[in-house]
Amino acid sequence: MISTLTRMPAWARWALYAALGVFLLTLVQTISDTERLTQVATAREMLRFAVPIFLAGLGGLFSERAGVVNIGLEGMLILGMWFGAWGSINYGAWWGLAIGIGGG
Repeated sequence: MISTLTRMPAWARWALYAALGVFLLTLVQTISDTERLTQVATAREMLRFAVPIFLAGLGGLFSERAGVVNIGLEGMLILGMWFGAWGSINYGAWWGLAIGIGGG
């Protein structure tokens, strides 16, 4: 099998690998009976989860330009999330937002 693959042209090997990958993803999607493995759902979830990290990186960029080195941006995000959740549970949504901003 390996000698057959090495004799194939490079474009044919890549096409075979791509076809095998699509087949495996289709098989997993069929077995798990889910629609979440499609490209649209994957891209949507990737963008949804990447926005907070992107905004933290953007804040780090601005602080670096101002001459302040801030290496705790992700920690500030996590603390803001915890304080905001605590404030929302105890005092309501708007107070939770204010407490989250203050805590982060």
